Amino acid sequence: MSFIEAETAVASGSRTERQFRRIIDSALRRVGESPLGDATVRETLGTWINEKSGALAPMSLKLYKQAATLFIKFLGTRADKSIRQITKRDAVAFRDWLAQDRSPSTVNKIKAYLAGAFQSARHEGILEQNVFSLTGNLKVTPIERDTFTPEQVARLVAAAHTDEWKGMIILAYTSAARLVDAANMKWSNIDLENGLLEFRVQKTGKKALLALHPDFVEWLANQQPSDDPNAFLFPSLARGRQAGKFGLSNEFKKIMIRAKIVGREVVNKGRKISTLSFHALRHTSATSIYGNAALEAIAKRVTQHNSDSLKTYIHQDLEVLRQATKLIPRLPRQ
Repeated sequence: MSFIEAETAVASGSRTERQFRRIIDSALRRVGESPLGDATVRETLGTWINEKSGALAPMSLKLYKQAATLFIKFLGTRADKSIRQITKRDAVAFRDWLAQDRSPSTVNKIKAYLAGAFQSARHEGILEQNVFSLTGNLKVTPIERDTFTPEQVARLVAAAHTDEWKGMIILAYTSAARLVDAANMKWSNIDLENGLLEFRVQKTGKKALLALHPDFVEWLANQQPSDDPNAFLFPSLARGRQAGKFGLSNEFKKIMIRAKIVGREVVNKGRKISTLSFHALRHTSATSIYGNAALEAIAKRVTQHNSDSLKTYIHQDLEVLRQATKLIPRLPRQ
């Protein structure tokens, strides 16, 4: 009876997906089964986020949530309709909508996150195809970032308005730590006895083991260690916003202005971007190692791309770390 009803709809030219689903649901109910599910975009993305919770690092989960929120915002009321109604045309339109005020690389990352969500829905049988996987990426033109000279870093330290900022600049220059990791560094991450710094990189969730640079050791020597091992090295900077008008990145820009250091400006998607920023301290650290020794393995360890916990290192490995860090030039005294 169900087949006859479906073929009648085809023959009459009045077939619609909703009509066919009604016929199938009617048949399922007659035999005591639950009707077909028809998940909305909002429900599907919500399930995807819940599935990823606990399986991803906090920063990665935050990026996934942002991608889902942006797509729901783009769809408007359509977010509460069936996810099967989303077409490749929608994916392309969303990609181009994002590109109005975001860099191509950022747009491609957001699209990749959603491709993962749609692929998950496809594996569950909710979708027949992944429209985001079928959508091409935007062309990315790499921006050549500059690095600070040791003299410039010394000027930044001198121009810093607080001792905590001085310490964080030295730490970033000598360890290649990202802004978020440097700002939230704790006393428990410091091993003065062995001259080491160990912490978990927020972006990747991996552990980083680095040798302390003499310049940062000197800064530590002038600080009063906290009795609480979980106390922050830079209390006034910890847990602060990284971006925005009152964020740490903007504060660093003000320090650059006081130090009379100006980076090249490049235009990307209509926006002016400086080739010098706090992140350039990370590039400066890595470049110093690459420039002084063709030791890719050492550079990777010092820039937290491949590191394990302290207990897994033998003496020779620790000495390699220390020698690599010594390749980063000392800051001028004057």
